[in-house]
Amino acid sequence: MGAYTYPIVTENVKKLPFYLVGVGCDWEQEEIDRPLGYPTHQWIHCVKGTGSVTIGEDSHIVEAGQGILLFPGVRHRYHATDDRWIVHWLTFDGVHVDNVLKSIGLEESGIYWSSNSDLLESKIRLALSLVEANRSFAGIDCSALVYGFLLDLYKYTHRTADETLHLKQSRLDPVLAYIAEHYREPISIEDLAACIDITPQYLCQLFRELLHTRPFEYVNQFRLNKGKEILLTSPETRISEVARLAGYSSESYFGSIFRKHEGLSPSRFRKLHGIKDTPG
Repeated sequence: MGAYTYPIVTENVKKLPFYLVGVGCDWEQEEIDRPLGYPTHQWIHCVKGTGSVTIGEDSHIVEAGQGILLFPGVRHRYHATDDRWIVHWLTFDGVHVDNVLKSIGLEESGIYWSSNSDLLESKIRLALSLVEANRSFAGIDCSALVYGFLLDLYKYTHRTADETLHLKQSRLDPVLAYIAEHYREPISIEDLAACIDITPQYLCQLFRELLHTRPFEYVNQFRLNKGKEILLTSPETRISEVARLAGYSSESYFGSIFRKHEGLSPSRFRKLHGIKDTPG
């Protein structure tokens, strides 16, 4: 039948941003019908076999590697369509769960595809072991695990069979690597788009969709961070040379960008960190 357990949820645990309510692994799922839903959030991960799931009026067939996200109070029912439908499950709650789910785009109950099913399964097994260990700080450890699990859902799941966020973002890896290697040189939007053989327009779309910024905003932020590193690690380097090493065309432009983002000049930034500026 598999293993399952429920941690002790004290009033202090309920004050945490996230807390674990229950966890089960290798569960041979029986038929469930909940007209009034379940009192907490649930993630049911299909490990083996298939099941039929109805959420509200919508019915779905769930296969291995897919998961079911259920919000509290949402009418649902499910049953096996194979001889054995094996699932892992996690129930959780917390004062910040709804806000986090909304912020990462998981706003409603439904069926989700996963591009890293093994990772999600291992996290649920870890939750089971944390509760079974019965340590004094288990509530805090489980709270951290639930938060990490929600971020994993954000990275590795999607409502359709399309690319998950993780797979989409991996498409930008060659572009980000190019920026890291060539940030000291002039970079054009055509250079960046050529890294992954797409149009500049589509590259801008990917940056907006995945990183919520524009390509050259990212380049400027990367160069700015490099400038900050040099300011702190090489106190003998003059500001004009820092600007050049960070990829800026002039000291004045570097100073302007620095003040815009940091609210102070490069020299003041050094002094703020206890470093005496080099004249000239």
